[in-house]
Amino acid sequence: MPSPPSPMQFKSKKQKDKRVFLSFCFLLNLFINHQINADKPIEPISTDRPTFSDSPITVPKDSIQLENGIIYKHFPKEDDSIALPETLIRYGLSERLEFRLTTPNLLLLGDSLSELEASDLSLGAKIKLGPLPGKVEAAVVLGSSLPSGNKGVSSGSVDPFLRLSASKSLSSKTSLSGSLNFSWPRVDSEREFVFQPALAFIVSPNSKFSLFMDYSSEIPTYGETIHYIRPGLIFLPRPKQQLDIYCGVALSSELSNVFLGAGYSFRIDGVFGH
Repeated sequence: MPSPPSPMQFKSKKQKDKRVFLSFCFLLNLFINHQINADKPIEPISTDRPTFSDSPITVPKDSIQLENGIIYKHFPKEDDSIALPETLIRYGLSERLEFRLTTPNLLLLGDSLSELEASDLSLGAKIKLGPLPGKVEAAVVLGSSLPSGNKGVSSGSVDPFLRLSASKSLSSKTSLSGSLNFSWPRVDSEREFVFQPALAFIVSPNSKFSLFMDYSSEIPTYGETIHYIRPGLIFLPRPKQQLDIYCGVALSSELSNVFLGAGYSFRIDGVFGH
């Protein structure tokens, strides 16, 4: 006749059952979370390019977004230039706050675009303020450039800036966005104030395509005001990816140029698994 189980055997079996139960609960929790996330709609990417106006939408919490591009400028009376990669890195710290890093641009200058220079980098943050009354989305961007570029391109100082942006849907397919940009760059050892308002009209026939017409003016304390006009196209091949292309003209009484640009942006969610 078999001997009855000892107290140690009962304890061991009880611990084993407990581990099996906890493992089952863990797997069940993973399955439920997966189903919840699978059923959750993906928030479409919202970038700060290619219009002059920043988007009033912040990057989702624990998401990182990279916005990149290239722009070619043709000056009838001066040398042409190319700037790339125009990279802006945005990371969502919370639902209303994001960290921002603009990496230095590489500038191809000179008669045959053979001269290579690097611009300054900048650090900043975006704070979401909206939605405001009237279903207006709004945000403020605070930041500063740092003197990291080449001597001929960098201002050689810390240059702060402030941008207020807002947008409003006019209908299911049209919207209006704008911004008020304030900056204090150092020019020839003097601190100047530059005001740059911007306005964009956007038409979105569907969820993937958008057409826009963009206007901005750069109004310095001293010197000529420059006006910018550019139409463009935005395409979302996937909800978290964006392609854009645009052309435009910059006009002033002393200087004019035409430019052509394109960009690619993408977002990665749940960087740290939150």
